[in-house]
Amino acid sequence: MDKIGSNSKGIEKAAKVKRLLNIFWAVEAVLAIAGIQRLFNNSWQLTAVVMLAMLLLVPVYFLAKKGKTRLGSNILLIFLTILLLSFVWKYNGLRDEVLMVFPAIIMVSLLMGSRRFAIYIYLLVSTNILAIGYLNEIELIHNASANSNLESAILLTIILTFISYVAWLVATEMRKTNKELLVAKYALEKRVRERTAELEKSIENLTNTQDQLIQTEKMASLGRLVAGVAHEINTPIGIAITASSYLQDATKDFSKLYDSKSISKQILSSHIDITVSSTKLIRSNLKRAADLIQGFKEVAVDQSNDSVREFELKHYLNDILASLHPQIKRSNCKVGLNCPDDLLIKTSPGSIAQIITNLVMNAIIHAFENDQNGMITINIEQQNEHICLLFKDSGCGISPENLANIFEPFFTTKRGEGGSGLGMHIVYNLVNQSLHGSIECTSILGEGTSFLIRFPCSLETN
Repeated sequence: MDKIGSNSKGIEKAAKVKRLLNIFWAVEAVLAIAGIQRLFNNSWQLTAVVMLAMLLLVPVYFLAKKGKTRLGSNILLIFLTILLLSFVWKYNGLRDEVLMVFPAIIMVSLLMGSRRFAIYIYLLVSTNILAIGYLNEIELIHNASANSNLESAILLTIILTFISYVAWLVATEMRKTNKELLVAKYALEKRVRERTAELEKSIENLTNTQDQLIQTEKMASLGRLVAGVAHEINTPIGIAITASSYLQDATKDFSKLYDSKSISKQILSSHIDITVSSTKLIRSNLKRAADLIQGFKEVAVDQSNDSVREFELKHYLNDILASLHPQIKRSNCKVGLNCPDDLLIKTSPGSIAQIITNLVMNAIIHAFENDQNGMITINIEQQNEHICLLFKDSGCGISPENLANIFEPFFTTKRGEGGSGLGMHIVYNLVNQSLHGSIECTSILGEGTSFLIRFPCSLETN
């Protein structure tokens, strides 16, 4: 509460400075207009008095800038009071304008915070009004106004007293209300800052959670990659083992014939053919296994980090699809890839691997659950400095109400069947954050779903 009080005082002081400056410039403007009007009437003496008054009020401006609002307002108000009283004494005397000008001065004094000074001004003005009325009554002075008599002076003093009292009540209430508003304003600002800090902390926690989810998805992708490696390498290695076993058996038989010196030209020729064909088969399949391992290794390394490098897109996509071959084969769907052979890009290959993996798995799980002979098409083309990747499946499609939420986190139609609702959300984040691109999804029930992804050919040019 002490902090709120001190801050509210600071805000109130700044408001007083602004208020005093506004009053200062208003008074200067009125005096300037009055001086110009007197100048056109050839009242050089009055013009000089007004100009001098404007100069004498300049210190009020500097006092306001220094924060000395009470002293500045007191100087301004007493100066105005004396100036106006001088005009009343010298010229028109007691007129209705007295009830408009002096209550305003008293009201300003009350609002600026000096109640005692407002009482002094009230007493000064009242005394002068009664003195002017009395002196006109006994004909010691003669003002132009016919109402400059004691009776009018008493009536004006009574009305001035009433107006000043009302002004005092209004100013008191306004000061109280302003103070309450300032305290409420600071309390509200403090509450907003606290809520903002809480929201920033929540956003930070959500960001950390999102990063953890992406890491989890990376591990899941690596798991699928390992399964793909085991499946794909098993075939060429199995063929190589079979060929080597056959060659081993044939060599044993040939060795027995050699020991018995029963080798004929035909047997030798047949053994040579078996050796050549077997070694050729072993070599080709081992090379196939080595190529698969190299491709899987690149994909695995890319999926474990977010580094940017230059690579051939079509070759890399073939490696990714090869790692997904067991799942694709099991679902009886086909994948077609249309991509320029020499398309080189410089971006995050790990992000592309996760995006394609998630899109393929999403299609297998959701799009082809009722149609086990689906078709997935991946069309890629370069448009200026961007890559357009169109991923399309011929599956069951997505309803309009689900399509609107497809990229929302934890949204899934397989809640009770193991679906987490994070796959498409991770794809969306990877496209926008890692690739600095955009993704759009369109779908028609019964006709399939399309994902259009656009991203820069090189992150350096983005």
